[in-house]
Amino acid sequence: MTASYGGPPVVQSVSLRLEHGDVLGLVGESGSGKTTLGRCVLGLLPENARVEGEIVFEGRDLVAMPAAEKRSLLGAQLSAVFQNPMSSLDPVFTIGDQIVEVFHAHGDTSRAQARAAAIRLLSEVGIPAPETRLKAYPHELSGGMNQRVALAIALALNPSLLIADEPTSALDVTVQAQILRLLRSLIDEHAGGVLLITHDLGVVAQLCNRVAVMYAGEIVEEAPVRQLFAAPTHDYTKQLLASLPGRARRQRPARAAGRPAAEV
Repeated sequence: MTASYGGPPVVQSVSLRLEHGDVLGLVGESGSGKTTLGRCVLGLLPENARVEGEIVFEGRDLVAMPAAEKRSLLGAQLSAVFQNPMSSLDPVFTIGDQIVEVFHAHGDTSRAQARAAAIRLLSEVGIPAPETRLKAYPHELSGGMNQRVALAIALALNPSLLIADEPTSALDVTVQAQILRLLRSLIDEHAGGVLLITHDLGVVAQLCNRVAVMYAGEIVEEAPVRQLFAAPTHDYTKQLLASLPGRARRQRPARAAGRPAAEV
């Protein structure tokens, strides 16, 4: 799959496979094309974007799929959680209304059933007094609490694929650790497969079983997490690992060829 915004490709000839139960980490620096790749899958690119190739989801090509059919998948079989929860939560609706709406949009659940499910989800993501918090607006909650709400919404219908784009980078370090532990437990229960987009290899080590490294719009290396950490093969991957605390190298790795897409 290749994607561009009217100029040089931002994502170039990418081929990835995600199986049920996989947590695939997609890592790389800013401008490498990670977020564009995730938004290609979700169909959330701007109108000037051009996508070529196939994105096969449960036997269906999302690129060729009619927009209305793709919308019916979003929030149900395909779901996402983003870096800043305030950009995905509607400030004029209570969090209870926003969770309940997920059930109404994708089924015939009664309001009472949806409300009970919303309370259960808020409890699962560690929101205290969930019955009371249903009536709260996003601005009344902390960033960490809002990210928990965003996770509850994303996982409400047990999606086949969850795309998590830098889900902890906007949070302070203590809250990041809490959200990562929570995400690990929720993935096991609610999501079929996860594409975790991040620049943080520490997050990959905690959550993922496989990792793909993206540089200048291309996947330059893909391997099981332990294998990649132990024996990276690409120069750019070696640079990423060398930048981790406690992994000082006697020799600086050679600079990877090419430039990130944002610099082209």
